Amino acid sequence: MSKSGNKSASKATRGTPSAGTTAPISNSDRRRVNPKTTGNHAHAKSTGTRRRQTKQAKIEGLLRRSAGATIAQLTKATSWQAHSIRAALTGLRKKDHEIVRSKGKDGVTRYRLGEAH
Repeated sequence: MSKSGNKSASKATRGTPSAGTTAPISNSDRRRVNPKTTGNHAHAKSTGTRRRQTKQAKIEGLLRRSAGATIAQLTKATSWQAHSIRAALTGLRKKDHEIVRSKGKDGVTRYRLGEAH
């Protein structure tokens, strides 16, 4: 028997529906529920504990301060690099947040959230 004959024979019996050994996976089977995270939101509401704050939320919180924040402060708070902080600021602009830039007496640019459009 040639090698190509062996390949086609092995493909037909490898757990395919035609071989009768497995069934196709439906979309509902693909959605998995993680038991460790299921219901955390309800638990946080009932016990008064807060959920972990996202880095994006940290950025927004710092920008909401009247003094705003510098790139250095934002990188320290999130452990992101400066280009990632600037990308996050761009994302906020795309979500219709006004980002106000100003230079302090020290020459450092500060960013803060203005009025949403």
